[in-house]
Amino acid sequence: MALTPGSFVRLPTDIHNLILLGNEVHAKLSTTDAIRQREGMQELAALLAEANPEFQPGVELGLKLDIAASHIAEHDTGAGTQSSVAQKLLEVGTRDTTSSWMLATRPDRLQLLIPLLECPWADDGVALAGMFDWIPAAAISISPTDIPADRAGQTARALADLLSSTGGDQPVSTINGTTTNVVLRLLHLADSNDEPLGSQSRSSTIDCEGIVALRQ
Repeated sequence: MALTPGSFVRLPTDIHNLILLGNEVHAKLSTTDAIRQREGMQELAALLAEANPEFQPGVELGLKLDIAASHIAEHDTGAGTQSSVAQKLLEVGTRDTTSSWMLATRPDRLQLLIPLLECPWADDGVALAGMFDWIPAAAISISPTDIPADRAGQTARALADLLSSTGGDQPVSTINGTTTNVVLRLLHLADSNDEPLGSQSRSSTIDCEGIVALRQ
């Protein structure tokens, strides 16, 4: 029997608020609230990890989980605990391709995608790759009104444009550095021993390379 897609509005109030707060910049929280928030997100991530692998989060929940993962990855201290939480959120959030399309094409995609691309994922970027690996198959269509194919093309273009950007109006990171050059940022990662993007998240890098090639 097919599982009914999840919905953000159906979540219990405490989990609903936890995810919403998880989308906020941690610097806005007091030390006590920040600790409580981290512990709550760890519990939520553990719960999601036990979910049926066929469970679909739905568009809004998938998007909010992806955004929360981005903020957690950006504020990760390097200890690894928080990035593992973000990884579990992505494993579920990226199951919804519409959510991935919405994140990749929204105006603030730069500040949301860069932390995900820079993070040294323990799974070598496998969870993150789920945000993009649907594009090649969805892009193949014989109908000019095929919505999945259209969204696949928009997502591929947005990602390719982002990865080739050498300057813009907004800093690449909201908390780390002031550069607006995505190419230089990804080639010289801050606080990562100057390792290039490929050494941080191999799976997502390979996937991104394929998408850029598809776009050309």
